[in-house]
This record gives sequence, structure tokens and C-alpha cells, in this order.
Amino acid sequence: TDNHIMNKLYPLFFLLLPTWIFAQDFTSSLNQWKLESFGDFGSGSTYQVRFDGDTMINGTKYRILNRWNTQSNTWIPIEGRYWRDGSDSEVYFLSYNPFNGYEEKLRYAFNVSKGDTLIVSDQEVVVDWISIVKQYEDTVRVVYIHNLIDSTQTNIWMQGGGAVFSPFTDEFDFYNNSFGENLECYWRNDTLRMSYSNDDCEEGLVSILSNTTSLSLDLWPNPATTFVTVTLPENWNQFKQARYQLIQSDGRIIDEQKVQLTEDKLTFYIPSGISGVHIVRLLSDEGHMANGIILIN
Repeated sequence: TDNHIMNKLYPLFFLLLPTWIFAQDFTSSLNQWKLESFGDFGSGSTYQVRFDGDTMINGTKYRILNRWNTQSNTWIPIEGRYWRDGSDSEVYFLSYNPFNGYEEKLRYAFNVSKGDTLIVSDQEVVVDWISIVKQYEDTVRVVYIHNLIDSTQTNIWMQGGGAVFSPFTDEFDFYNNSFGENLECYWRNDTLRMSYSNDDCEEGLVSILSNTTSLSLDLWPNPATTFVTVTLPENWNQFKQARYQLIQSDGRIIDEQKVQLTEDKLTFYIPSGISGVHIVRLLSDEGHMANGIILIN
């Protein structure tokens, strides 16, 4: 219902956590989303998606959307979900119609101005206003739009995080019915950048880091209280120095320091007054990254 949607919308103005503006990287494999799917009677489920792999269709390269399968613990390609980034901060979605074949439609456009009208998945929409939100050192471009047919149906796009509502549905849905998808969490490069539900997003961090292509860190003790000892990954002795980060689930870096990689083990003291799931991260000067999940009591 409309009331249900608006009740979900309002908290997002306050829970919007930092992210970046990226011109053309919606379909990057560094991005990952957790979605809540809901229906007429409030029933719903959550699942995670990300882009992985390319395919050529009619001479154009598209990215393949994948869904995490909790039974097989693998990423499964979603048939018929093909996306590409445009050249001017827009995102296109390719769908297949048995009568018309493949049809490409605009899904998001961020290089727009207030008052612009667009055709988005066969719906005519108008841009109500645009917000540039800066928190910490990150920037978010937020575009608010509504459907011209029914002005009560609104939507929000966030550059970097995708749409707040219906980010991956087959058809652009302004909620003429109550089915849809709500964006719960958005991560980039294994770091949480936007959250609707912190608890769900913290749980999601574990599955992301257990399947990331970056190296994992051996941490002791875990859970930890006052300190943590980090064992360097194999072959990291070739690097001279790195940056250590302790990151909260909302993406905030609460401790950061340069370290010399002269030993195989490094010990760091944990700032007082923090608890919960955190990320321990090492970034070498050469661009290599290693992560670990730690529970702080």
C-alpha cells in the first residue's frame, strides 16, 4: 500500500549512510546488494545479488546479474537479467519479449536536472529534485522522481547504491500494486555504504567477505576485547608497508594507521567503547587488500 511504502521511505532520509558517486560503475562486480521482496500481505524474503560475468547480445556487451544461493553457497546467474552502464551516468536494462525479442530500456539516469521528463521502462517520469549529500569523505547524488500518470507514486535513485525501491525488478514498478523490492543493504568493495537495517547488513558482511576475491586475514583472538593480532597473508612479506583499518558495519573507519610490514604478525589495540561485527582490513601501497571479520565484545 502507499502508506506502507511511504513509511519505508521516510526512515531512509535519516539512515542514508555514506557512499560514493561513480559515473559508470553500477554494474561493477565490486557492488553487491541485499534486497527484501514483499507482497500483498506483507510476506517477504531477502536475498543478495551482484554482477558477475559478461555476455554479448546484438553486438552490445551486457553484465549478468547473479543471485546468491544459500543452499549451494554459490552465485547463480539470473536468466534474462542483463544490464549495462551508459556513457552519461545512466543505466540500461535488457529484457526479452517473445513477441518483440530483446528490448533495452532506461532504468536510471543521474545526469539530470530538476523538471526533466524521462521515459523509464515505458513510464513517463519527472525529476522532482536532486540532493547532494556529503558525509565523512563520501558523496551521494540522490534523485527524486514521480510518475506523471499517478503523481502519488514516487521513487528514489541513489548513484552508487542504485534505486532505493525496485532496483532489480523486471518491470519499472511505481507501486500501482503492492509488490516490489526494497533495498536493505548496499556494499561496495566489501564495505557497507548504505543501510536500511543494520542488523541484516552486519550479517550480510560475513557472507560477502567469505566469498570475496580479496585475501582473508587470520585474526586472534576472535572475539576480541582490547587487542587483535593480525597474521599477514602469504607473500605479503614482499611489501614494505600497508594501511590498517578497523571498519564498522556502517562503513565508518574508526581506526586507521600506517604500518611497517617487518614482521609476520601485527598487533593493534581496539578503541574503547565499541562492540559488534567489524572488518579488519590491510591495504598495501601496491593496491593489494586483505580482510577479516572480527567480533568485538
